[in-house]
Amino acid sequence: MIAMNITYIILKALKELNQQLSPEKRILISTDALLSDDEGPLDSFGLVNLILIVEELVSNEFGVQISLSDEKTTTQIDNPFKSVKTLSDYVSQLIEEKRNA
Repeated sequence: MIAMNITYIILKALKELNQQLSPEKRILISTDALLSDDEGPLDSFGLVNLILIVEELVSNEFGVQISLSDEKTTTQIDNPFKSVKTLSDYVSQLIEEKRNA
């Protein structure tokens, strides 16, 4: 259930981000969407904005403060920002770690 809610939050964040982007830079709102990878549409500015939106929405929805821009995130072997799915999995992991701390 938590993964579904997180995926919904990420899709909501993408919708909010798309409002800030020009039409040609908008991201597909889909659970299969690529985000920031060799083939992903987000540049560094877009990624930072997405991170801020997701962190705020997670805080509002789950009452948990997570950081998607800390050292732990940047040292991940697999890019957690590659797609909606990888980001959802990573956010789920962070929430679980916060709840179990």
